[in-house]
Amino acid sequence: TPPIYKEMRQWFKSFPDPRSVDVIQQLGVDFVILHSKAYSPEQWTQIMQDLPRYWFAVENIYTVGEALVLKLVPPSCKPSSAAVNVRFQPAILDGLPNSLDVVFENTGPAAFVSDVRQVSRLNFANGAVKNFTEPLVVPPGARQYVTVPLTGESSAVNLLTADLASLQRTVSVPDPPPVSNISVDDWPRQSLGLAFVDGPQLAAYRLSAAEATPCTMVGLALEWVGGHPADRVLVQLTDPFGRVVFESITRPWASAAQSSLDVHWLPVPGTTPPGQYGLRVWVQTAAGESRWPMTDEGVPLPPNQLPPVPLLIHPPQGAVPAVPAVLFENGVQLRAEEPVDVVLQPGGWLRFDLTWQVMQPVDTMVTVFTQLLGPDGRVWGQYDNQPGGGWYPFALWPAHRPVTESYAIQLSPDAPPGEYRLIAGLYEADTGVRILLSTGGDFVDVGTIRVEQ
Repeated sequence: TPPIYKEMRQWFKSFPDPRSVDVIQQLGVDFVILHSKAYSPEQWTQIMQDLPRYWFAVENIYTVGEALVLKLVPPSCKPSSAAVNVRFQPAILDGLPNSLDVVFENTGPAAFVSDVRQVSRLNFANGAVKNFTEPLVVPPGARQYVTVPLTGESSAVNLLTADLASLQRTVSVPDPPPVSNISVDDWPRQSLGLAFVDGPQLAAYRLSAAEATPCTMVGLALEWVGGHPADRVLVQLTDPFGRVVFESITRPWASAAQSSLDVHWLPVPGTTPPGQYGLRVWVQTAAGESRWPMTDEGVPLPPNQLPPVPLLIHPPQGAVPAVPAVLFENGVQLRAEEPVDVVLQPGGWLRFDLTWQVMQPVDTMVTVFTQLLGPDGRVWGQYDNQPGGGWYPFALWPAHRPVTESYAIQLSPDAPPGEYRLIAGLYEADTGVRILLSTGGDFVDVGTIRVEQ
């Protein structure tokens, strides 16, 4: 079994999340099949709650028996070979010490996929050559290792260069680490003075930007006072539920010559749903035990109860549909393109997009409703959700910036044939009262579809 198979099983356990969806897209996968019977009822409910935030990565949805089939769109972020750094370190393979780890570190926001049909080479001082294959995929912000067994003639100390086929470059050994030309001096500094039990003090932090968009990297610079050489620092990007999305690990005190400024970079892939995220800082001992932060009164506080550094992630700005805008009384504008030549069968899914725009601040929680009205006037399919699946309410939207939201409605299996109206509107989340249009009425006719048996 290839090691990458075990890695993928681990990654895909958390599907859908930004890493798993990005890896699947970058691999060129066309379809994902979710077998509902393979999940517990609680797991399946969680997946169906999370999936709407990732409809932007899905072109079509199908139900086949008990399975949900997702046809994916191509990735929005392009990986870069220049973002993959390579280094070499001695390793032990099957108890044999004469092995070498080739470490691939992806410092970009998109998973890098190698062409495993090409062979890379290690070149040694005595003319020996050792072939190996680069890792199939390196997720954003992650490392992958390839362990190469060596013979006595091809000792690690005699390694000169490595020809990397997929990365299309040759690196020298030892290869000097890449020099960063990014200065953190322009990043806003926030004094903190947070002490960790029997450990360092986090004097201040600098965040590259309080807001981010997909296909970018976010930098967090930590200013430490003191610290133990064996300790490590973890910075975690967490979603609105506190779940870890990506993680960066450093050992800022491993070298006496190392600067007290500890810089972490975390990816924001194109598969990251918009919303209010957080950056959480942990300090761990060599044994993996957490050093708890302390309050001003010296009381230890569990790290997951420490408020994270807030990070707002906005969606990419898309093109504005060339259709007239419809304005609601709360200052929200809708531009809806009609689905073209859509034919559904009962039980089928309608996948569509709506482009919204906030013309003035919206402080109340608002829910979007979308419905399929049959020829009999009944609702045969409906989906209600707050913008961004609740992660990106209108209150977080920049004014006058169009945002395209993705939707999917499953038509009832009992739906009769005929012509259906797709409508959309807004209502107050607390009261359920619909918000009127500036011209009257409480919904917008988006378009029509046909239902055939």
